[in-house]
Amino acid sequence: MKKLLFSIFAVVLSLNSFGQGWFQVNDLPGSARHHPCFFTINDTAYCVTGVTNSGQMLNDFYRYDESNDTWISLPDFAGPNRGFAVGLNHQGKGYVGFGVAGNNSVLRDLWEYDPQTKAWKALKSLNFTARYHPAFVAKDGKIYVGLGSSGSSNLNDWWEYDIAGDNWTRKANFPGDRRHHPYYFVAGNEIFVGLGHGNTSSGVNTIYDDWYKYDPSTDIWTKMGDFPGYARVAGAHFAYNGKGYIVGGQNQSHATPTNNEVWSYTPGTDTWNQLPDCPSGGRWAPGSFVVGNNAYFAFGEDRFSVSQADIYQVSMSSIISMEEDLNSKDLEISIFPNPATSEINIEIDPKYLGEKVAVEFYSLTGQLLKLSYLENSETKINIEDLAKGLYTLNLKDEKDLNQSYIITVE
Repeated sequence: MKKLLFSIFAVVLSLNSFGQGWFQVNDLPGSARHHPCFFTINDTAYCVTGVTNSGQMLNDFYRYDESNDTWISLPDFAGPNRGFAVGLNHQGKGYVGFGVAGNNSVLRDLWEYDPQTKAWKALKSLNFTARYHPAFVAKDGKIYVGLGSSGSSNLNDWWEYDIAGDNWTRKANFPGDRRHHPYYFVAGNEIFVGLGHGNTSSGVNTIYDDWYKYDPSTDIWTKMGDFPGYARVAGAHFAYNGKGYIVGGQNQSHATPTNNEVWSYTPGTDTWNQLPDCPSGGRWAPGSFVVGNNAYFAFGEDRFSVSQADIYQVSMSSIISMEEDLNSKDLEISIFPNPATSEINIEIDPKYLGEKVAVEFYSLTGQLLKLSYLENSETKINIEDLAKGLYTLNLKDEKDLNQSYIITVE
């Protein structure tokens, strides 16, 4: 069996720094909501639309003043009330479109917000299937839209919108299964799309962990390595300084986990790192945005299906520091094989061995299922009593060791 070092399968989480760098800022003064749309223009963030806990589609519009940590109410969005929509910023303007209207009709429209004129303008609508929960990214004066759900079926088509020409062109279909509510971002000047919820060619309802890169210059999709954590759908995503980040979402059972995981993606090496959780707790259909050096995670439904209006901020300098700290530990602890069937081998630097090192196996919903202890720097642990699936393995001693890994039992 292959020995798996975490410099390759980077899913280490330092629980000593759980929530390190994240702190809560002022709530949105408007309705609590899930599926918000955010965009940032000239270091100013905007929030528009969303869905309340009672299912009301919104059209309110807010601007965030980071210096005063306040939200300012603006004139309502000019398009129809909507939820399950998407938003982004590109070249100094904001864009919002698609989703579901207040009358439950599925939308295909696209709107542009100009911060200079403080006005919304309707752009040319997609002359094809209306949709909600699509992928929505922008690069080099073009907006790319694809996937999503029509309400009756999942989609895998892919479209390019030329902002200057106000026209749409169909591109190569997304090569994975049809799906909605994927994760996506532009990182390292490359477009990435994956994960999400859909149906296989045989009709099996599935939540995905596959990951793809799209090259607009060649109109070619490339399958990347699968996401190493549990398959997920309906989380937040953003990019910063050449890397992509995903936060939250529901797991492969379409349930909202207790913890709100944070992962970073490095395009050049096609690798993921799991970072300390955002302390908000797990969320379905949240949003995120970046202002300057700070990233924000906002809203969504908690694991009790209650919509929220809270917002958490983290300095990206802190995130980068976390990554550097985690990567420095990669070769000091190894757990293999992964996936495993009957036993797990743990090799640990002797300097981590205190009087007693606990090995805790948790379900993805946070239930402690198994407890063992390391006897020395190389230990085998029988796992035949664990059902097939994904688990969190915690290593903890009585001093400062407190780390967590995702493992798969087959």
